[in-house]
Amino acid sequence: MAKNSLFVIGRNIYQAACGDAHGAGEFVRNFMNVTSGYPGDKRKAILDGMLFEIFFDKDGKLREGLKNRLFEEVFELQQYEELKDSFEFIAEALTATGGDFYAVPGKGHELAVTVSTKKKDGLLVDAIYIGGHDVLRIEHAWGADEVRYASTEPKDLIDRLRDQLFLPARLLKVSFTPKEAVSADELLIPSHWTVQKQPASR
Repeated sequence: MAKNSLFVIGRNIYQAACGDAHGAGEFVRNFMNVTSGYPGDKRKAILDGMLFEIFFDKDGKLREGLKNRLFEEVFELQQYEELKDSFEFIAEALTATGGDFYAVPGKGHELAVTVSTKKKDGLLVDAIYIGGHDVLRIEHAWGADEVRYASTEPKDLIDRLRDQLFLPARLLKVSFTPKEAVSADELLIPSHWTVQKQPASR
């Protein structure tokens, strides 16, 4: 099959895997074994398509959040030297969109994030630092006295950071201050929070 067709098939495989299609899911999870006999350029075309589907919608526009059902499984493939061209491809594609990321997905760079908390009617997340800057903001403008808070667990907060920062968990180095907050049963965080860069800067 032509590489362009295989690219589309790669997108479809990932989409089907996210929709609980068992065969597609097994293909993604066992990509190295299943494609071991494929010519290198054919294997690359399929993986390119899978990666593209994670980040881009049907119109080729950058998604607001990851299509993340098997995101971790796909990015585990980054450890294989023979697949590095696919991750360079997705990094270039994301950069070409004008996307502005704290760490470009596909480059393999780690990103340090610090979640700051304080005690106020519970354990409140009051800042999230990347590169020494507080990047936590509320997307919907509530009045100063109308800030609403939602309950979350540290693990769920880390998962959401992963989705918003477009990075696999192994490259996202999250710490909490005080450090005991990572073991808290509940954290409070402003509703509609985000750490994504402002759309105007993309």
